[in-house]
Amino acid sequence: MSRPNILLVVWDACRRDAAREHAPTLSNLAASNVRFENAITPGGSSLPAHVSIATGTYPDEHGVVRQSHTIDSVPLVDTLNAAGYHTVGVSANGFASSKYGFDAPFDRFYNTQGLVVSPEGFDVHEYAKRVADRTGEQFSTDDVDYATLAKQVLTHEHPVASALNLGAAALAELVGAYPALRRIPHPRFSRFNEFCYDPAKNTNRITRVFEEHAERDRPFFVFANYMDPHHPYAPPERYQREYCGRSFSYRELRRLSHETHPWNYMERIAAGDPPSEEWLDTVRDLYHGEVRTADDHLRRLLDTLDRTGLREETLIVVTADHGENLGETDRLGERRMGHVCSGSDHHLRVPLVVAHPDLGNRTVEQYVSLKDLFGLLTEGADRLGESTGDPLAPLLTEAVVSAAVPATDNDALVEKYPELADVLGRHLVASYVDEWAAVVASTGEERVWRDGTERDPREAPPDLLETSQERLGGLVEAATEDRALSEGEIAHLEALGYM
Repeated sequence: MSRPNILLVVWDACRRDAAREHAPTLSNLAASNVRFENAITPGGSSLPAHVSIATGTYPDEHGVVRQSHTIDSVPLVDTLNAAGYHTVGVSANGFASSKYGFDAPFDRFYNTQGLVVSPEGFDVHEYAKRVADRTGEQFSTDDVDYATLAKQVLTHEHPVASALNLGAAALAELVGAYPALRRIPHPRFSRFNEFCYDPAKNTNRITRVFEEHAERDRPFFVFANYMDPHHPYAPPERYQREYCGRSFSYRELRRLSHETHPWNYMERIAAGDPPSEEWLDTVRDLYHGEVRTADDHLRRLLDTLDRTGLREETLIVVTADHGENLGETDRLGERRMGHVCSGSDHHLRVPLVVAHPDLGNRTVEQYVSLKDLFGLLTEGADRLGESTGDPLAPLLTEAVVSAAVPATDNDALVEKYPELADVLGRHLVASYVDEWAAVVASTGEERVWRDGTERDPREAPPDLLETSQERLGGLVEAATEDRALSEGEIAHLEALGYM
């Protein structure tokens, strides 16, 4: 049998329960394929999680755990390139892009972040990185060779799309330089362009890949990151109405974005001024509308695979890089918003569905780590259609499954939120085996639960705590290699709600 095509879809910040309840396309796919009930992210934020999937290792092993770290290699894509795949990346997540080096080995990589008008055109993010690499400093418009830049845009295979991308980047620079422009009530005049994200940019590009490959013998590997469930929560108007009973103005969504910022929420909790349940219900409803939106685009992808005759020969994996807290109290008794400083299941447990005609229909209860998708997509994919060997075996090798939540205490953040310094500087590792769970912290805290009930740590399986402490030690060591963030990196982190 020839190698299968591979489609890996990552819904950024999608928690497992939301995917079960608000993603009908994914539920239908799972009903006739393989659903993993206990999939755990190896890293509680996008950068370490994506690198774990790309390397098959935990964050304490690959060492990319700080927001200042960059990606040296992407072995998953290197391996698939060597196996003859045409590799395509389509990502709206800055951590899984040229900004951090994630794009390097792909045959084609399309950046679909909010700033980008057309992913077909000139990649302004990749250009900014090249300028910064050349100068050895953060990107500055003073370092731009405008004559060369204009030539690259005009001679690009998509010059109109390239000009639009360059125009959007120029407007973003103006908005950054002149704060008064931010008063204009339009997403393009937002400081960080976070409201300019459009999942159709992903879907349109991916469906073209399918159509282009319909008559080719070479298999494809498509990696896609959809940012819909990620903060800010601003689903299409039809889902605002369906979930909330009303639509929201752009100004209302901007205000809600500020109020749901993880650190603003933590400050409010610390001050004894928690938001009302009605407010939290609105936030959760908008988030669920975002999950539903990502699911709609999954349906478009599956429909195109059906239409082009590729569905039966494509291994489909749908998951999330991490989950999301929406104001609940976690195991440590802490209330969180977003995906920072938390060891909660809402943060670390993610959906995972694997689909291919040769896999049959089953539900896997065993804890699995997303880092082992590396083995599934390399070794396991080669076993499809064979009479011996379970293609899913690479996912089922870990006895104890762990998730790392690195500290987020960069200098700029601590300066901005000094009262949160202790929690910002805390590294966490959560681990799971059978009915047991544990959370250990760099502050010395060590807690365990059995079937959701807290127990004495001495009662826990020895390998649970031993593994947790070992991974925590590696995480702390990896995190010591840090550097100061540039202004551009800080702006990127602010746009994502990390600053």
